[in-house]
Amino acid sequence: MRDNTHLPRPGMTLALLLAAAAIMLAGGVWLSRREVERRIPADRALLRESAATLQAELARLDHLLLGHLQRLAAEVGSSDPATLVKPEAEKIEGVRLFSVLTRKSLRGTAVSMPAPGSVPPEPEFTLAGKRPSSPFAFAVPRESVFGADDKAPLPASAEGWLGRPGDAWLGWWRRLDSTRAVVFILRGSEVRAAIDRHLAALLPGVWAPVRAAGGMDRVEGPGSKTLAGLKETPDGPPDFVVPLASRLGNWQIVSWDRRETVTASHFPTLIISGTLAVGLALLGWIVAAAQRRALREVTARVSFVNRVSHELGAPLTNLRLYMELARDSLPPDATESTRRLAVAEEEAGRLIRL
Repeated sequence: MRDNTHLPRPGMTLALLLAAAAIMLAGGVWLSRREVERRIPADRALLRESAATLQAELARLDHLLLGHLQRLAAEVGSSDPATLVKPEAEKIEGVRLFSVLTRKSLRGTAVSMPAPGSVPPEPEFTLAGKRPSSPFAFAVPRESVFGADDKAPLPASAEGWLGRPGDAWLGWWRRLDSTRAVVFILRGSEVRAAIDRHLAALLPGVWAPVRAAGGMDRVEGPGSKTLAGLKETPDGPPDFVVPLASRLGNWQIVSWDRRETVTASHFPTLIISGTLAVGLALLGWIVAAAQRRALREVTARVSFVNRVSHELGAPLTNLRLYMELARDSLPPDATESTRRLAVAEEEAGRLIRL
């Protein structure tokens, strides 16, 4: 009987290919993993609502300051500025100087209210392209107040702002009549600091809903000064900005969206690895089935040979035995018969060995 232990075992082949398929699938899952940054937007509607409230308050402060200056301008036109208007002007944050200018002489008497340790500017007229003679001078454009032509008739009353919201000095003028105008000079930093203090007192109520939402938001004053909300600036530019425009300065609400890192899968990699793993598993099943069929065929052949050998072995042994007995019973002179029996006996032995 022939030994079949050297033949490949179907179960082992199937196990190896299934293990390879599992390793390939696990590798595909690992390769498909991606760390993705997901943005969580802040409540934009809540921020816009707070911005609308602050913008309305800044507009009210602009209007309030303008009303004070208009009232003082009316008093300048009908009283002694140095004795009557100066005490009232000192009550307004940021007003450091005012002067009544005449159209004819282009000069006037300046009334200053210097802050401690500061040098007040002096109003002066400048022509186009001409720089002020003093580094502390505030250039009052002549055309803005009295027009380019000294002899042209002017409306009796007109007013306007000088400078930009972020400038160190701001000016406001009002024409009192066709020959006179008053100019108020304000220190921009003092005005903006006063507005910051006012907003800081107002913000706890306005900013409470935004703070309750837990967003990364804050209110910034001029110079990126934080008035409310987030103290430390996150990395990167803000994702949402609401400017709060004002004649006296620029404020804004800035917001950063929250970001979190999540693990996601790359679907093409998953599909490819899954397809290859399924293919390996099917290949293992097919190969194992083919090995089982081959093993059955080999086993059947070996069994058939064993049965045939068994069936032929006994008759041949008996045949050889009787040949030996027949040869031994022959007379000594039966040489030819003895030779023939010996040949038959040898051939029977060959069949037995086969």
